[in-house]
Amino acid sequence: MKNRLIVLSTEPNTPDGNKGIFDALFNEEITIEPNSEIALQSVSINKALTFLIVDATDNKIQFQLQGENAQGFGGLHTIELNTGTYSKTNILDLFNEIENRMNKLLNVRASSEHGAQISVGIDQDEKLHFSFHQNKALNFVQNIAGNAAVKYRNISLGANFLFGQGGTGLLRTSFAAAQPEFVKGSGTFRMRFRKFENDAPLTHAGGIIGLIPNTPENQDKIVSNTITNADYQFAIRTASNNISSGNYQIKTSVAGAFVETALAPFKTSEGTHTENDVLEIQLNEGSLRLVVHSNASGGSTTLLHAEDYDFGTADSRDSFLMVMGIYGAQATTKIDFCSGNVDPYDSKNVLLTGIEETELYAVGAVPTPQQRTAASLNNLIFNSLNMANFFGFSAVEQNPTGERVSNADFIGDKDFSLMLATNTYLIELLNLSVDSYHSKAKGRKNILSSIPITENIINATGQIQYEPNTLFYVALNNKFPINLRNIKARIISNDFSEIETEGLAELSLLIRSHRD
Repeated sequence: MKNRLIVLSTEPNTPDGNKGIFDALFNEEITIEPNSEIALQSVSINKALTFLIVDATDNKIQFQLQGENAQGFGGLHTIELNTGTYSKTNILDLFNEIENRMNKLLNVRASSEHGAQISVGIDQDEKLHFSFHQNKALNFVQNIAGNAAVKYRNISLGANFLFGQGGTGLLRTSFAAAQPEFVKGSGTFRMRFRKFENDAPLTHAGGIIGLIPNTPENQDKIVSNTITNADYQFAIRTASNNISSGNYQIKTSVAGAFVETALAPFKTSEGTHTENDVLEIQLNEGSLRLVVHSNASGGSTTLLHAEDYDFGTADSRDSFLMVMGIYGAQATTKIDFCSGNVDPYDSKNVLLTGIEETELYAVGAVPTPQQRTAASLNNLIFNSLNMANFFGFSAVEQNPTGERVSNADFIGDKDFSLMLATNTYLIELLNLSVDSYHSKAKGRKNILSSIPITENIINATGQIQYEPNTLFYVALNNKFPINLRNIKARIISNDFSEIETEGLAELSLLIRSHRD
């Protein structure tokens, strides 16, 4: 048995050499005896690392969901990225940073941003996907028998108003809870009393509106009708003494108690219901706010509480369910408007069908523009072509013609998958036939060996060095001698695509004659 070592090297700074292609020419013939076998002894290669350098001269992305309105809201927004070097080790952090900063600029006073949410990530086709989506608002006050998007507990529908059947003063007796989550971009959950008239402390009256953390425990409580006021993280309620002239109370943490505010209802009688107060939970420009709109002084908005919304990460992000409750019976309490914006990417939005999905309509005291889900001008503009190319886009501006759509999706032209993970590399022989097969090729493929090294453990220089613990020989199936002066091979990714390399690479092969 005869063994032969052959070392191949690339030609650096040439088109083939920078793509992991070995094209070796020898001055004398190499004779490969019949029925020989070949194995990989070792490989050393410097893979070109794909990265984006963000500095003060190239750190901006612009986007828009509509043109600027008369009040100066909407229009083109600009986010600035943190300076640094981004590669596959921190690219998901960058996506999250972009998504959060875009969502923090959305404003409820821009009608196409109201109820909108932006998502940035890799789609099922392994391309980077910027999604600007907006759902119509979920209306609690209509067709409650057929509204699968809301769980109703002891609540009935009158002539365009809701009323509770219990009148016990307990949330679990009469409540309505949305199935989809509250929007995580910009939107509102608001409620108006058609009637809240009561001056007897022993008679339960009034109601509550707020957000409950979307946890399995709280979902079970909603199903089993055991939800309580203590489960709210953010809420506005009427006075606990049931008096309609009493001050509003707010709650701003799950563990916290309700705190009385200095604001009393301005109008809550049935005779003035179109001018009655509107209680609102608002997510606006990255701030979660508790506000009351009233017709006092010709129309005013009182901010009861505001704090930064925790956008977090895709795996750790605040998620809330919208829940309203009615404490009193029909004689004291009626709700004629209750509507909220849902997360447009929530899978439970399949429940939003037919008339259960509706636009917000005029609500008297509310000064903000109404949501509009009609087509509008959307755009995505990268700071430079280098940045656009890094994200898989071939141009800086993604809507140069000004096309108008109701929901915009900007998707990269190139696969982004190789930036994120490569589970293995392959060594392919280009002018020698070996007895090997690959399922992705659905048949024969001249694969000599795999290199089971994930790019996550390649060192900072991109160097890949691999030597198998045990040599594995593959049959060349040559019935006759082969005389060669040229041997060609290449290193490719696991999807057979080319890789970018830098500097000199070496590939060591062992050829042995057939054993008797």
